[in-house]
Parts: sequence; structure tokens; C-alpha cells
Amino acid sequence: MLRRVATISYDLGFALVIELMALAAIASASLYLSGYSLTAVQTGSMVPTFRIGDALITKKTTASATKVGDIISYASPKSSRVTISHRVVSLSWHDGTLLTQGDHLKQPDTAISTAAIRAKVVAVVPKAGYIIDVARSTVGIIVFCVCLLATAAAEFYRLGRQQQRLHYHL
Repeated sequence: MLRRVATISYDLGFALVIELMALAAIASASLYLSGYSLTAVQTGSMVPTFRIGDALITKKTTASATKVGDIISYASPKSSRVTISHRVVSLSWHDGTLLTQGDHLKQPDTAISTAAIRAKVVAVVPKAGYIIDVARSTVGIIVFCVCLLATAAAEFYRLGRQQQRLHYHL
């Protein structure tokens, strides 16, 4: 009886892991296909609006759809590989620039071109940025693959043991 309960628990756990992985993949693909993306917060410049380790859900936007007070993500003037997410504090349409500022900072950022705008922040998911950072890291990918392979190996082993028991009882 105890062995049966353990087997049922294992089967439910395995099914749950597979379902969560599938759900995460579907959610990520849905976000991406809808023009949304996930970004992990790396600094405290926007405290209390969001904090280090939070995840930002952003949606692609245009300069014309941007207004003062929006939180936008834009390419850093120092490195296009770095994305900054700050609040718009002023817009200058005649020269195509805008000023942003982190909520926790005392001074606005250097003026940027409206062409640098990548997206608008539409939601904040507390602490989910840590998961994004791990998932995108080399170590995270390796750990995920090892867990997936270990789960598959355990399942094949369990199925093999079941077949042995069936043959033994025949």
C-alpha cells in the first residue's frame, strides 16, 4: 500500500513538473508573439516602483505613443546592449529627445533620442527577475537540462521496473 502511495505521488510530481515547464514555455511564447518581453531589474534606481530582482513586462512602443510619466525601456547611450527602464520626465518633439529619471535618483538622465525607445513597462512581477536571470544564465541552462535528463532517466527506470514486475508475475 505504501509503495502504491509513493508511486502515485511520484507520478503526480512528474506530471506537475512537465505541466509547469509546458505552461512556462507557452506563456513565454505567447508574450513574445504578442510583442511583450520580460526583463529582470538589475539596479535600485526605480525604488519603490520596482526593485532589484523584480521582472518587468514590457510591450514594444513608439515615440509618438510615449508621454510624460510613462516608464519606458530604452537603449543605454553608453552601450546598446544595456537596457535602462526609467520614467519619462520631459519630451521635446522639436528635437526628438526626451529626459528620463529613476524614481530613486535625484537627477534626470542624459537626454536621449526618441529612437532609443524599445518598450513601455506595462507590469511588474515582484521577485520573478531572479528566475529570469537564472534561466538565462549558462549555469541555469545546464541545471535545467540536468534536471530534465534526470527526470526522464528516473521515469524510464520506473517504467523498466514496472515491466520487470509484470514479467515476473506472469
